[in-house]
Amino acid sequence: MTRNIVLAPLVFEGLIQHLADMDEVKSGKDNRCFPRHLIENGNLSEFLEAYLSTLENTLGNISTSEEATNDFPLVIIGSQIEIEDLDEGGIFKHRIVPPFQSKVIPDDISCLSPLGRALLLKSVGDLIEVNVPMGKVKYRIVSVRL
Repeated sequence: MTRNIVLAPLVFEGLIQHLADMDEVKSGKDNRCFPRHLIENGNLSEFLEAYLSTLENTLGNISTSEEATNDFPLVIIGSQIEIEDLDEGGIFKHRIVPPFQSKVIPDDISCLSPLGRALLLKSVGDLIEVNVPMGKVKYRIVSVRL
């Protein structure tokens, strides 16, 4: 079942700009955050195709309202997220960033890292498992904001 998504106008404009930016990355016109040699790698090219396709399909379910919040139903590049560590407990705030973001902060997660890939395009409430050197770590997505 497809659900309707209501976004604040500025959030919607930001999403449209994000799609345009990612399309530039995919086409090779912008390689600041995704160097060309990475995009030419088949896996990353497929990753970008699937990512953009999902977001473009989501656009058809979006309307805007001045009363809407900055919440978004999917984790995307640039989103601020809260995840709950289901093994150790605690809720952590992170930002999903491109792999070569020029300004990073300690809580940033690259979209190409194992955790970043596991989170992308998931929804609030989804459970994810990430393989790490010491085993598997389980998280639940608590919130997503743009």
